[in-house]
Amino acid sequence: MTSILTNLSAAQVGILTTSQIHSLTGSDWAGLSTAQAAALTSGQIQAITPSTIVSISSAAIQALTTSAVPGLTGTEMAALTSTQVGALSTGTLTSTQLGALSVASVAGLTTADIAALSTTQLAGLSKSEVGALNTVQIGALTSSQVPSLTSTQVGALSVSQYGALGTSLSSTQLGALSATTVGGLGTSAVAALTSTQIPGLSATQLAALSSTQVGALSTGTLTSTQLGALSATAVAGLTTADIAALSTTQLAGLSAKEVSSLSTAQVAALTSSQVPNLSATQLAALTSTQVGALSTATLTSTQLGALSATSVAGLTTADIAALSTTQLSGLSGKEVAALNTAQINSLTTNQLPGLTTADVAALSTYQVTNLSTSLLSNFSNPQLAAFAYSQVAALTSAQTGALTSTQIQALAV
Repeated sequence: MTSILTNLSAAQVGILTTSQIHSLTGSDWAGLSTAQAAALTSGQIQAITPSTIVSISSAAIQALTTSAVPGLTGTEMAALTSTQVGALSTGTLTSTQLGALSVASVAGLTTADIAALSTTQLAGLSKSEVGALNTVQIGALTSSQVPSLTSTQVGALSVSQYGALGTSLSSTQLGALSATTVGGLGTSAVAALTSTQIPGLSATQLAALSSTQVGALSTGTLTSTQLGALSATAVAGLTTADIAALSTTQLAGLSAKEVSSLSTAQVAALTSSQVPNLSATQLAALTSTQVGALSTATLTSTQLGALSATSVAGLTTADIAALSTTQLSGLSGKEVAALNTAQINSLTTNQLPGLTTADVAALSTYQVTNLSTSLLSNFSNPQLAAFAYSQVAALTSAQTGALTSTQIQALAV
């Protein structure tokens, strides 16, 4: 079908009414020449029906004047193809016009177009449009444009798009990345995060990190809340140097689940100034293997009392023998009852005053039977008086033979 526009001069096209423009078909617009396109006004452009604008050639689109381009409506912009967008003079497009482009058509924006966008224009791009940009387009964003990306726009970035950015995101922008994107970052990208960016990482983002990523992360600037957000499996990525460098405030942020997931090497890395700051909840989460790796010398009596009955099995005989009477007094009856005979017999006579009468009363008959005579003979009369009938009955003749008459009298129940 022949285009009506074929027989019209550029000057004649320029004076067509908006009603006449609106009545033109796609076949008519297909015949629009570059000279005719250059004659169109913004008002005429606005009158073109969205369904027919796609018929205009890219050459004619390129010929539209900068005064005519602002006339493109949102529906017209949405109808443009990526080829037409590539030909369009984007310099005079408003943020609203740019935001009206379809996800498919943004592919037509050239790197030159991208780099030339003002911060106001850039703000018009929707989350979907940003997400549709390829890495080359993303890489075209300048150092003055990247800081102006909104949290919503940043949230659309994929791992590959993030990697294509030539300028670092601010801490606020970093916090806007999706957890999926953060979880997909390579170790080099994680290691490149600066001390000013890291505080921007959200709990959700940190929970998405793997142990490998955590190992690459500079943990010095993480807050206690951020450390507490790491998954139990991810804490395995904390190096012994990371552990030893944690401040008491940071250490307090580790949850019981995270603490229970620490390896023996990580637990052993805790310094003598860190150990006294472990909470009762954290200590109660330790396994016997972890307790065996822990430097117990600086544990307070309250902290020792916070260990679970099963975890005290991890205390070595050397650990037991090194406890002060004050520390020893912190052990609960349940913990004392859980000690094996080697642990109990590792107690020195100087430590015995640390055993309360409640501790003594908690000893099992098996423990009593296996008390060394040298240790039992140094029990005080009040301690012996705390023995129950079943405990007294469990004493061997060798044990009673090692006691003085005064001690024997104290055993009377």
